[in-house]
Amino acid sequence: MVLAISICFFCACGGGSSGGATVSSTGSGEGTLSLGLVDAPGGDYQAVYVTVKEVRVCRVTGSCDLDDPEDCECRWETVATPRATYNLLELVNGVMATLGSKEIVAGTYNQMRLLLYEDPDDSLNLFGDPHPYPQYLIDEGGTVHAMKVPSGYQSCIKLVHVFDIAEGLTTELLLDFDVADSVVKAGNSGKYLLKPTIKIIDTYYREVVSGEVTTTGNQPLAGATVSAWYVDSEGAWSMAMRTVTDTEGGYRLYLDSGWDQGAESETYKIVVTADAYKPGCQIVEVETDQTYADTDFTLSPADMVTLSGTITGTAPEEEGAYPSEAPVVQVSVSRLMEECAFSPEDYPEDYPVEIASVRVQADGYSEGAAYDSSDGSFSYAYSIQAPAAEGVTHIVTATSEGLQTPDSAYLDAGASFINVDFEF
Repeated sequence: MVLAISICFFCACGGGSSGGATVSSTGSGEGTLSLGLVDAPGGDYQAVYVTVKEVRVCRVTGSCDLDDPEDCECRWETVATPRATYNLLELVNGVMATLGSKEIVAGTYNQMRLLLYEDPDDSLNLFGDPHPYPQYLIDEGGTVHAMKVPSGYQSCIKLVHVFDIAEGLTTELLLDFDVADSVVKAGNSGKYLLKPTIKIIDTYYREVVSGEVTTTGNQPLAGATVSAWYVDSEGAWSMAMRTVTDTEGGYRLYLDSGWDQGAESETYKIVVTADAYKPGCQIVEVETDQTYADTDFTLSPADMVTLSGTITGTAPEEEGAYPSEAPVVQVSVSRLMEECAFSPEDYPEDYPVEIASVRVQADGYSEGAAYDSSDGSFSYAYSIQAPAAEGVTHIVTATSEGLQTPDSAYLDAGASFINVDFEF
């Protein structure tokens, strides 16, 4: 599991020492680390291309408190140098790209770094053309959009994840690159930013949930989003993984959440959404290293409702100054669904199911998305579509890291257009 994701400037790989040690790893012999890349897709795109330069891992060399794995003495090693361009939207439903494998010293590892590359490889994109940019997307209309990496190519993606390499054995880790959370549209400017969000799935604890999504006419529904949600250690619903259905309506989810906490089983909400269809939801209880096939869904048609508005606020100060980058704000629409309500003796309220979301950020290109780093003020315009359902409670929320979350809006999403504004 990913315990934390952030940008590590200049790929600094130093570590400190911990006062509350629970493990000390010196390593003996060698084992193999195998790395794969998969995608949790999102957004209306034909393709999303990223170019990966290298992956590094850090082996614990001294005292380490695994409750705070960043504060550990460790030694860095490069384990993969693919320098390859990948279309993330091809890496779904069990399809994965191999980043590399390497024999490394056995022991406990606590961190990983992934570095993007500033030059694409010499392969061709879905149009049969050379890649015009190292990181870019192709929208539904076939237009190519470069994705700016705000932190630049001298920075790396920092992943905090504890795993063990055993002598003579192979450990397989999957890097789940979440397109929906990684691709940020800068207001209404038509510009896109890449702020990578990656989860790590340890296949030793992997469970597989699969099935088919069809319409009420028993026709396969391609392109539907299927996501799995679980209750995290803080009691909040967190997404474990998501994928999209193939041309036959099939899907496949790899799940890995709370097994390191000693749980014998884990309860998930499996949620299915698609444009112009009502969402579906099932509760599935899984056990480690098991397969749950035939988790099927049938969706019925629905009208779509547009929610839009403005988001204003002030970015949090950092050491007496406002950040140079504008805050990223995520707007999500959830609804209460009876088929996915837990028993009241276990939970005091019905937890809503997310059915749509969008991330926005200012980048200086649009009047609809402005940010002033001198005083931290920002103003964004957003728009999001969700399946309408008259008489059903919908909850619209806006969140941003480091900022106090404004009150959610509770509404009946039966109208064709709804305005919801947020102020941080």
